Amino acid sequence: MDASCDLLACVSRERLDQWLYYLCADPLACRQANPVRPGETRGSLDEADAYRVRARRHGIRRAPRAGARPGIPARSQSSAAATVWPPEPDDPWYTLYNLHAMREGAGPDAEIIQMVAHKDSQSWVPCAPGAYDSAVDTVALMELARTLAQIPNEREIRFLWCNEEHTPWTSVMAAQRLAASGRKVAIVLNLDGVGLRRPDHAARGIYTADVRYTTDRGRSAADLVDELIGRHNLGIRYVRERAAVPDDDDGSFVLAGIENAILLTGWIPNPDPHYHTTEDRYEYVGIESVARSVALALSLVLFIDRYGAP
Repeated sequence: MDASCDLLACVSRERLDQWLYYLCADPLACRQANPVRPGETRGSLDEADAYRVRARRHGIRRAPRAGARPGIPARSQSSAAATVWPPEPDDPWYTLYNLHAMREGAGPDAEIIQMVAHKDSQSWVPCAPGAYDSAVDTVALMELARTLAQIPNEREIRFLWCNEEHTPWTSVMAAQRLAASGRKVAIVLNLDGVGLRRPDHAARGIYTADVRYTTDRGRSAADLVDELIGRHNLGIRYVRERAAVPDDDDGSFVLAGIENAILLTGWIPNPDPHYHTTEDRYEYVGIESVARSVALALSLVLFIDRYGAP
């Protein structure tokens, strides 16, 4: 594949849609630590992990799974959105894993481009599908892995699918390990709610990308995103935000000392009326909006791989 190709043409909407349907509609209705399907002994999160490793078929080498930690089980009762129910003393515990994949760089000391998305749906709402939070980001990262496997790269490109909706956030351990390695990191790109739009924007056919940064180095990367939207004619309205404190999976890397970390989302604050409810379903996802955000993320990775971080 020619890295200068039309980025929107590089991204497969059909594949994004197929993967999304599998992970949050059928056969998997959610991605939680506990079993949810009759007759299935694995947790639905483990089932989803087994499905995700199909990225290996596109030239991505899967690193050993790491980051085992217990997670809170799904509660039997309904709860308000974003309300976390801590486990009871007699609740079961589950071992959760991160998934890693990598494309090697030109040399052992090549700079690292780290991408991250969380792969679970919240455990405190009984089998909430978590389509926008965060199945869209799981499939976005899978599509980036597939696409980038066809393009020669100079820098080492890493993909991390982690757990955020279960305690603790395992991006913390991944970030600390990366910081301890002493390797130079060109950028950390966190995908969370890509393609998510305000209802009025969706009704008017407006596509949006909100980039949040925490540090001055992150702001330089955020500004580059704005430039790339225009350069590649992606048809996305750009918004930039500065975080008051490090937060979410990009914040895990900032707190570990890796400052060049940004979040790519659709809109801040989260405008989804179904956020953290059982109505965060596949049929409400605008796949064209997700595809444009994937193309934007692809443009950023290609630019930094070729020219380095801003």
